[in-house]
Amino acid sequence: MNRIFFIGLLAALLGVICNLSFLIYTIRYKITNGISYHWISLVITTDLLWIWYNIEIKSLPLIISNILSLIILISVLLLKIIYEKKKIASHFKKKNCGCLESCPCDHDLDK
Repeated sequence: MNRIFFIGLLAALLGVICNLSFLIYTIRYKITNGISYHWISLVITTDLLWIWYNIEIKSLPLIISNILSLIILISVLLLKIIYEKKKIASHFKKKNCGCLESCPCDHDLDK
């Protein structure tokens, strides 16, 4: 294994650490308001394409990092879905209203 391989491995590791910190923040604070479904879908699609490309060029460090990043991003997506369902269920339970996604009541879903 040569020096270039280890540089790629280090870059891949640092990229995964960046994504991991995003996941840890999401778990710790349970805040996903700033994450749109469009954005995370686009990032997941991009990661899938990078995995495909890196398999074609046989770049093991990038294959590994993109697979790990994909796992992290899918975890963030699942957390977003879970946290939003809990927030909406909590809203209905507390306020006992019949409203759905766009709440016309005088209360806010974020509180």
